[in-house]
Amino acid sequence: MSPLPAPLTVRPATPGDDAAVQAIFERAIRGAAWLPADADADTDFKRNSSCEVVTVCVSADGRVAGFMAVYEPGAFVHHLYVDEGFKQQGVGTALIASLNAWPDKPWRLKCVLNNAVARAFYAKIGWRETEIAMGSQGPYVVLRR
Repeated sequence: MSPLPAPLTVRPATPGDDAAVQAIFERAIRGAAWLPADADADTDFKRNSSCEVVTVCVSADGRVAGFMAVYEPGAFVHHLYVDEGFKQQGVGTALIASLNAWPDKPWRLKCVLNNAVARAFYAKIGWRETEIAMGSQGPYVVLRR
């Protein structure tokens, strides 16, 4: 695993992180210009991440800077969101790098086709787009590592 920038820590989420994770998720979904207007935009994180392992990235001052939710049996990264105030600071990279501590798997994720920023991020860190499909939030790409 590559070293994290000094002020960041990646760790399993605790119940004390729930409010921060929910707030990041809600802001991200409500502010997602890449989602079609009629997309399924349920902002209840707990409902959207049932049976998933949640990892958080925490800043030096203890704030949750971002999170990742993984459905481990399917080696599937279901959610990865970075709080607006922490973008471009290595949070997403740190969360994805934390997958290296899990059993070696061919990890995959889906990304809405219109989410150009996320697609560029995943391409930059070596994930490759393998297929395009249609979902409740419009067309998406499947990426694999």
